Amino acid sequence: FLLIINLTTSAYGVDAILTTSKKTNYKGISKASTESYIQNSLPYDYRAIEWIRENIEKDKIILECTNLGNSYSNSSRISTFTGNPTVLGWSYHEWIWRANQDHSMPKEVKNRTEDIKTVYTSTNISNIKDIINKYNISYIYIGEVEFKTYENINIDFLKTLGDTIYEYGNTYIIKVK
Repeated sequence: FLLIINLTTSAYGVDAILTTSKKTNYKGISKASTESYIQNSLPYDYRAIEWIRENIEKDKIILECTNLGNSYSNSSRISTFTGNPTVLGWSYHEWIWRANQDHSMPKEVKNRTEDIKTVYTSTNISNIKDIINKYNISYIYIGEVEFKTYENINIDFLKTLGDTIYEYGNTYIIKVK
């Protein structure tokens, strides 16, 4: 019985080798299909993503929200679709890749998560400027996902941190000073 189970599971490996050695027409997930998801589910973000691609250099850090412990969410969509770095991507992925020996969340992930939340929710200008300098943040992105993640965003206060260079609907990009 065990021999039969072992042979059937081994057949998967043989099949995988044979399948991957054949030439196929599979090209993976297309850029168009992934972008159409954002275009349909978050149209204001999609328009901002297109604007960022045309107007912001790729090496500039854009702050956007993160959801602690929430993989496959809409956080990190700006960095994903523009190629610009952000302070923290999907925190759960970072946790898994950088977990402590006891599998607890690394301090760096906790700190970055709290720093991001502070920028979006605090009114302490000194703390916020320290965080902006710490991570060399060039832009703050505020869109639908940020408003849902951080319920008490004070957009008027955030606008005092720099120049609002993009505004469409409830989506803003602030170039920090």
